[in-house]
Amino acid sequence: MLKASQNLAEKPTSSPESNEEEKEIAPGQRMQDFSWPFKKLRDNDFCDYKHFIKQLASDPEVVIRRENYFYDNKIHKSRGEVPLSEKIAHHRLAKEKLRELQTKYNIPIPRFQYVVGHDDEHDNPAVYTVTEKIHGDDLESTLSKMKEKEERKKLEALFLSLIAYMRDTYCHGGKFFWDIFNAGQYKYGIKRNEKEKRIYLVDFEPWMADYHANNRNYPDNYSLYKDAENLKQFILSAEKETGAEFKEAYEQFNDFLDNISANDPDFGDYRRLRFFTESKNA
Repeated sequence: MLKASQNLAEKPTSSPESNEEEKEIAPGQRMQDFSWPFKKLRDNDFCDYKHFIKQLASDPEVVIRRENYFYDNKIHKSRGEVPLSEKIAHHRLAKEKLRELQTKYNIPIPRFQYVVGHDDEHDNPAVYTVTEKIHGDDLESTLSKMKEKEERKKLEALFLSLIAYMRDTYCHGGKFFWDIFNAGQYKYGIKRNEKEKRIYLVDFEPWMADYHANNRNYPDNYSLYKDAENLKQFILSAEKETGAEFKEAYEQFNDFLDNISANDPDFGDYRRLRFFTESKNA
């Protein structure tokens, strides 16, 4: 049986404080039967999204975020309220995919857990992300300050990881995170007790698409082209702000594009994304 406030991922350094005993979730049971799953919270001190991103009052290093995925997704809205079991299954899959980003693609992610609770504002089931606070700034506003060689290496390592993730998704298909290919999803900073800054993926909202690698012409298939375009713009923006040339990333990105299937409906658009300047050896 699933339980309210059940961990669906690794625990952060400090766990959320529960104000009630864990309760069994029976089939068809109303989420109204469960209370708010945390004790006192405070407004966050690091971003403007104070309405749905909070911190524990007793430990500001623990960040609480109400996930908006099931409120904002038009497909789910048209279907009405999503069963709690489906929400939990979706977040469990997201947890697995996030771990894959960590272990296979070496993208730093702070420890986190998903918690089930009642959302008093919407009177609906809700899933909350509990994670460690990253002390630092969003990557997009930090790029212009990343002038050191080691910082540029960290950026290129991220680009290479994202290119590999995109290539594997294109070749093998399946569920994947489509919104991680831009600087807005990352922060450059440290966790509590860390000294060296890292580029952390900090947006855990489970926006996943399903790519059909075996049927690229399927009418409702997801197209990776826009994500490839976003990734190229991410690289170009980092190049402009840092003054660096990410030559290995250019090479790997072009290699990915050169292996796009000629039968892909976006084949021509992919090819136009190649890096072509002489300085980049494309």
